[in-house]
Amino acid sequence: MYKNAIKQQELDIKELQTLSNINDPNIVKSDLADLFNNLIDNYKDFLSTLTSEQTVIVFNIIGYISLLITLTSITTILLGDKIINLLKLEIRYPKLAKYIKFKQTLNKYYLMFYIVLFYILILLLISVNIFMFSFEYFL
Repeated sequence: MYKNAIKQQELDIKELQTLSNINDPNIVKSDLADLFNNLIDNYKDFLSTLTSEQTVIVFNIIGYISLLITLTSITTILLGDKIINLLKLEIRYPKLAKYIKFKQTLNKYYLMFYIVLFYILILLLISVNIFMFSFEYFL
């Protein structure tokens, strides 16, 4: 019985190996890194076809989306603290008080980070727009 099981296992392994060597065009390779590489290559190809004005527009759109995400993060931090204080969760749930205080401490640092990030993004957007506005005059 043991020998039959080993023979069956060897036959199954050979069958799997023959199936793995088949190059069927209907089988799609699912590689996450390859997906990101294709996405980046397509984006680079897209950017290479744009004029300088269109490149600035794409940069502005990405910058405004980043600003929107930063403002959303700041808003959720402030609203979360406001809701915790409004519902008096520290008093109602004393077992969670340590966690809530720790989270509020982290939120202070997150808030400072997001505010600094917001100003950096604004300064970056302004400086690139000024550069692109004056770029054609200096060539």
